[in-house]
Amino acid sequence: MKVFILSASLVLAALTAAFCWSFANSRSVPAVPGKPETLTQPDDQVPVEKRSFTERCASPGVVVCEGFDKPENFVPARWPGSGLYPGSCSACTFRDTTVKASGNSSFRMDIPGQSGERPAGNWAQHFGTAFGPRSTFYVQFAFRADSNWFINWDALVGSWPKLAIFHNWSGGTCATEDLVLSNLRASGAPTMYGECGATSLNTRLDGKTPDPKNDVVPYLIQQGFTDAAPTTGYACHNYDPQAGPPYTGHCIYLQADTWYTFYWKIHVGDWGEPNSSIEAYVAPTGGQLKKFINAVHWKLNSNNPPDGGFDSITLTQYMTSAKPVPHPIAHVWYDDLIVSSKPIPPPAPVQ
Repeated sequence: MKVFILSASLVLAALTAAFCWSFANSRSVPAVPGKPETLTQPDDQVPVEKRSFTERCASPGVVVCEGFDKPENFVPARWPGSGLYPGSCSACTFRDTTVKASGNSSFRMDIPGQSGERPAGNWAQHFGTAFGPRSTFYVQFAFRADSNWFINWDALVGSWPKLAIFHNWSGGTCATEDLVLSNLRASGAPTMYGECGATSLNTRLDGKTPDPKNDVVPYLIQQGFTDAAPTTGYACHNYDPQAGPPYTGHCIYLQADTWYTFYWKIHVGDWGEPNSSIEAYVAPTGGQLKKFINAVHWKLNSNNPPDGGFDSITLTQYMTSAKPVPHPIAHVWYDDLIVSSKPIPPPAPVQ
């Protein structure tokens, strides 16, 4: 299973990934002029005060703040720098000034018919620091897709889109040390996997016991129902009573032409030990974040040779081994990418 980011003359190999969540101390969100202070929050909760992108970027701990707002952002990057790698989509319009979550523009990916497994290029983003054992990092971005993105990719091209991959830059995007957000079987249900597809961020029906090899059926592909209010999330079953899609239980399915915010807390414990966690939340942008991934007591493994840890994210629509067949042009948008060593406040609604 491989993916490549193309620059002028070089190729970055392979795609796939997953995520985690926890605060060091109880905290009060600092006051913003003209806004009320929020109450002190227990250290296991998501921040509650909604803030603009500019305010969120000014939060403590932020190491990446990419709003996709400047024309120069869309000049193709030179390997190994951060930025746009257009791949085979050289004629695509990557900057969209009309559809955006905030600011002046967003990053748009087009999926033309007959484009194969690398249809839309990638955005590769260095963190500027690495998160290895005994560290925690947080990631947030906005995502939107049009109705053509919700076609049955699995039946049509034999694959389905990934949305984002957390990885180590030198290790690549299809490696032991990766976490991937995926549109599972083109169902619209966001799920995650790791280790270049060798593990899934699934649990048994209690929503806590890891089932990375899908050994016990039925199992949960979304298991955020274990969270306390207000982030109590989803319990989405596979193989109950038969393999999906459609899946059963309380699932979240993304909808067309709607901005969503994805938010992760990823705690890296000790490599190879069951003390890491990947917690992921989602909601229409401006709405209450709800948990959909609760991968606790998880084993994260390092690459070989070991590296510094997670230091990059790749935004992508890569579809492994997709057949190049005719289909309507689909579009997706990304905006407001933030990476931090501390919790990130949720966004205000899209204006």
